Amino acid sequence: MQEVFWEEDPSETDGIYSALGRIRKVLESRVTYSENQGAIPEDEDPVLWFLDESKEGNAMLYASTAVEALRAKGIPARYVEGYFLSESAPTGEKGQAELTGNDAHAWVEIYFDGIGWLPADVTPGYYYNVASLQKMVGSPDSVQKNVALENNSLSAEQITSVENRKSKAGEAVLPVLRSVSLFLLGLLGVLLILLTLLVIAAEAARIICLGPAAKKQQKERPGGRIRRTEARIYQYLCLWGIDAGLGWETAATDAELARRFPAVEPGEYTRVCHLIEKHIYGEILLSPYEERTLNHFLEKLTEPVPGCSWKMRLKLRYACLRRVNTKKKKRKHSAFQQK
Repeated sequence: MQEVFWEEDPSETDGIYSALGRIRKVLESRVTYSENQGAIPEDEDPVLWFLDESKEGNAMLYASTAVEALRAKGIPARYVEGYFLSESAPTGEKGQAELTGNDAHAWVEIYFDGIGWLPADVTPGYYYNVASLQKMVGSPDSVQKNVALENNSLSAEQITSVENRKSKAGEAVLPVLRSVSLFLLGLLGVLLILLTLLVIAAEAARIICLGPAAKKQQKERPGGRIRRTEARIYQYLCLWGIDAGLGWETAATDAELARRFPAVEPGEYTRVCHLIEKHIYGEILLSPYEERTLNHFLEKLTEPVPGCSWKMRLKLRYACLRRVNTKKKKRKHSAFQQK
C-alpha cells in the first residue's frame, strides 16, 4: 500500500482530504468499476488482486482498498457495509422505501479529531455527491476493523446472506438465555420458599416453648423450677463460650460476665450461685423474690450484646428449643463447698 499510493505522492500536505484525493486518483489510473468482477483465488489477497491482477472490482473492493491505503498513511479508517438509497427509489406514502440486496453498498469512515467518524466514498460516481453520503445507511455490526476479505466473490447478495446468518445466530442464542434465566429464577424461588418454611417452623416451635410450655413449667414444684433455671443459665453461658460451673471459679466467672455483659453488675453472678447452692445443698426453698433474681439474671444472658454476630443471635433466639437435663445428679464440686 505504501508503494502503490504514497511513494510517488507529490502532495506536500498530510491532510485527510489530500490523502483521499490521492487515493481516488490512483484508483482511477489503475482499476475500473464493475459490479460483476471475476472470482478471486483463495490464496490471493483480495486487495492486491484487485490492484495488480483483475484491475476491476465493485464498491466493496474500492472501500477495502481505500481503508488499507489510509491506514498505511497513518489515518484512522474503517470499512462499512450498508445500503444506498437513490433519489429515484420508490417510496411509500410515509416516505418509507424498501431496500434489497441490490441496494447494497460499501464505503469508508474516517476519524476526524474533535468530530468523530465521517463517511467518505472512493467508488466512481459517489465522489462529490454529499446527498448520497447522507442516504447511505450502515447495517448493524457492519463496521469492520479488519478489512481483509476472505470470500472469492463480493456480490451484493453475499452481504444479505451474512446479515441473515448473524440474525439467525442471535435468534438461536435468545431461547437458551431465556431458558437459563427461567431456571435460575425458579431455583431461587424454591430456595426462598424452603427458607421461609424453615423460619416459620422454627418460630412456631419457639412460640410453643415460650407460651404453653412456659406456663406448664410455672406449675412445676419450686425445686423443679429452680433446677430448670440453673440448667438454662449454664446452657447460655456455654453458648457464650464461658466455661462455668456451680461452685467452680465463681469470682473469675463473675468478673468475666461483668466485663462482657453491660447489663450484668459485678457480684450478680456470685449472688445467683449462692441462691442456687442454698436450694441444692441446703435443701431450702427460695422465696418468690429470690426466684425472680435467678430469672432476671437468665434473661440478661439471653439478650445479644453490642457487636454480637448474626450466628450468635440465631443461637440465642432458638436456644429455648433445646431440652435441658434437670434431674438430680451427684456434683463433683460438692466437696469444694463443704470446705
